[in-house]
Amino acid sequence: MSTARQVVRVIGRLMTSRLIYRVCVGLSVIQVSNYLIGDPSLIDAFDVALSAVSIIMIMSEVGMSMVIMRHGAQQGKVALQRFYGTGLVIESTTWLLLQASILGGYVLINGVTRMFWLLLILGIGQALIQYRVVIRSAYRAIHHNEWISFVEVLDGISKLVGVWLITHYLTDLTTGALSIAVLYAVTTLIFVGWYALHSFKLVPPQFDQTLLKPMLGEGIWFSMQAVVTTIYFEIDKLILRFYQLTGWADIPAGDIGRYGAASRIIVFLLIFPRIGLQVITPYLYEYYKTDLTKYRRVVLFSMRYLGAVGIALGVGLTALADQVMQLVYKESLWSATPALELFGLFFAVRLLGTTSSQVFATIDQQPLRTKLEAGSVVVNIILDIILIPQFGFLGGAMATLSTEILIQTVMYILAKRFTQDSYWLTLWKLLPAAVAGAVMYGGIIFLKPHIPLPVSVLAGGTIYCLVLVALRFFNKTDWEILRPKSTATHTSP
Repeated sequence: MSTARQVVRVIGRLMTSRLIYRVCVGLSVIQVSNYLIGDPSLIDAFDVALSAVSIIMIMSEVGMSMVIMRHGAQQGKVALQRFYGTGLVIESTTWLLLQASILGGYVLINGVTRMFWLLLILGIGQALIQYRVVIRSAYRAIHHNEWISFVEVLDGISKLVGVWLITHYLTDLTTGALSIAVLYAVTTLIFVGWYALHSFKLVPPQFDQTLLKPMLGEGIWFSMQAVVTTIYFEIDKLILRFYQLTGWADIPAGDIGRYGAASRIIVFLLIFPRIGLQVITPYLYEYYKTDLTKYRRVVLFSMRYLGAVGIALGVGLTALADQVMQLVYKESLWSATPALELFGLFFAVRLLGTTSSQVFATIDQQPLRTKLEAGSVVVNIILDIILIPQFGFLGGAMATLSTEILIQTVMYILAKRFTQDSYWLTLWKLLPAAVAGAVMYGGIIFLKPHIPLPVSVLAGGTIYCLVLVALRFFNKTDWEILRPKSTATHTSP
């Protein structure tokens, strides 16, 4: 099968399964927010616990997914077995140490509270979720069709149905919150176990003690970057919680939950460009070593199309933020609408720059990428400290958007310098998308008072596509970069 068809089919399959899964999980999270907002302090505790265990989850992965995918794509299936098995051992050991340390420290300071149980149960569920990333890297490294990914649909449906039952039949909110945490952990365990067993048939994992040190040495930079990115998304809620506990700023109970309600919509959308990058990344690794011209074309292709998608969805979400919040959340959460408007712009900026950040990983500049993103976290924290006391949770959203614009601008300039490519070519190629986004925004703002939300979405999308066509954004040579390389490299086992 040609590279083009292979990439398109795998992306399509993963997008379909992940879309259904994410929609189901997204709907379940909406139910959780609407359910727990009945106890503002509980929804804040639930969101803070999720933020904490998300950071632990990312730290425990230690960058193994990127290491496995990289060496599997470059060295073949035999080497992949050793990297895969060793990576699983490293991740499991790291998670156990981190989880035990965090929980032990919490008990010593606070005793066994409902926050302890949330940290424990949600931590187990999040750890299981992170295993999917490592398991997928094995599939990606051998360019497998990954039909098993559709099992994830069942996982999403089970979560949605389970949360609906809990929120409708459990009136005690604390019991309900703990039950939801257990549901997420159990359903994820079933899916990940199934997914892992199938991967073991394709790539039997083998532990190789000699790989421990080199894999940790290489993975630590990927891990630090992932940790920095996760902290970047979660730090606002943690600082809001800090101000709430200390009383140094007036943060009403429930505001962390409101911030989380708005941010989850963006986190939901961010999964889809990530899937495309995960599928294309192995090819970027190879092209950088063998064909720098083609590498630049792949990067330009990715920047153009991810940027166009980001502008469409981000600008559209900003224009329709009020209607989206009213559609999915209870009235007590609608005050988060301004935050969602800012997050819409954040999404556009993130997709415009996400390819640049991936360039750092594929040209052996991961340490620099990590340092830059660590610097962005520091900037974000400083802005949070300044803005949150004055603007509340909206200040957190303002800090995140400002930091994102800064870091993506710096990464874009450096990525172009490293690949010896034109700074202005990509911007020129993205100009039609920027113009289309502005026209679409104006059209939506004009039309939305007169038409329902689905029609507004359809009208905005139509306007955007028509302007892109009129400005000749699309061309026949776009997909030439995905023509066959060598069938030997891309055959499935």
